[in-house]
Amino acid sequence: MVIPDELIKEVMQEVIDKFLKPRFIELGMNASGSWLAALEARVNNGVGEIWGRDYTYWLNNGRGPNHDQSTEAINRWAAWYGPNVMKPWAQSKGLIFDNYFLLARSIALNGTKKRPERRNFVDLLEGKEVKDYIYSRIRIGVTAQVNKDLNIKIREIFR
Repeated sequence: MVIPDELIKEVMQEVIDKFLKPRFIELGMNASGSWLAALEARVNNGVGEIWGRDYTYWLNNGRGPNHDQSTEAINRWAAWYGPNVMKPWAQSKGLIFDNYFLLARSIALNGTKKRPERRNFVDLLEGKEVKDYIYSRIRIGVTAQVNKDLNIKIREIFR
């Protein structure tokens, strides 16, 4: 039996809501809420996928310094990143800094720390609890579909 895309998508959305979002919040990673709002369950050729913001990798792994360490490249990046990313992030946390450009420049020069505890927020998707949940939900959904299909066939036979 082919598992219906609707069931796969529903289960993946449940994984987002029951596992991924709570872990992200528990780790204190939520700032503006845009990362949480962007999470989306999709199905691609019968495979459940979770899509989100393009910066998820850096949230999970930290960010290295800019490859181009020239003063011009660093300043150009910091001039954009400071007001467009750092300032909204800080404001969402209730923080106020005198100079967002300097904060962004420091990130461009030095990168950000890799925090081992944060790796768990995405790695949990490959953990036993999440896998067991997915298998259980798919099994229940498929069983319900088979029972529904069987009841329809039986009704057709006894007409």
